[in-house]
Amino acid sequence: MRPPGCVACGLPVLELVGQSATLPAYLIHAGSPPADTAGTWHVSCLRSSQVGADWAPVIRHSYIDVRGYVLLATTPDWSVLRNPRSGEVLALGHSGGMLPMPGQGPAFRTSDGDLAYPVRESEYWVEWDQPVIARIQDRLRRTGFMPVLEVAAELGMDHRLSHPDVLVAAAFRWDDELAPEWRPTMVGAAVDYAVHLPDELAGYYATASRLN
Repeated sequence: MRPPGCVACGLPVLELVGQSATLPAYLIHAGSPPADTAGTWHVSCLRSSQVGADWAPVIRHSYIDVRGYVLLATTPDWSVLRNPRSGEVLALGHSGGMLPMPGQGPAFRTSDGDLAYPVRESEYWVEWDQPVIARIQDRLRRTGFMPVLEVAAELGMDHRLSHPDVLVAAAFRWDDELAPEWRPTMVGAAVDYAVHLPDELAGYYATASRLN
């Protein structure tokens, strides 16, 4: 529940689709990739380093050769894969990061012209020091929502967000079932946000309803 620290910068990571990436230590073989690069990263930190490119073939091998995913396409920056059992599609970045292609609604253009798609997580918990959590809880009680960008600023990592323009309308939202479980250092809420969708992946995106 406590946001992990980014391997690169040490700042907390909001584990939202398109904003975080996890490099699992169990994929390391014979010291490669380096063990000290395993863990959770801001996507922005990962893309600005060589680490993502070092891990990309290892992660792709795990999905295709171990888990049996089918390679649908390779673009300049992504490998597009399909789960043969569920039919769901995901994209693995050649410089790190992963994007699940099903979202909760049609892709759309932001005011800056970026393509994005909506995601809703019904339960998201954040554990942090009491003053920060108290401010988030107070905002949720008073207004029913708190912008994701403001939560990121409270955690001191808003400058690490990737494509922040897609998060302008993103918000944590009051939930009647989660609020009774709050603690002085922990808050839970639903969260609605958008994920940047590279144009080269637009043809592979599908809403969740189309997959059901």
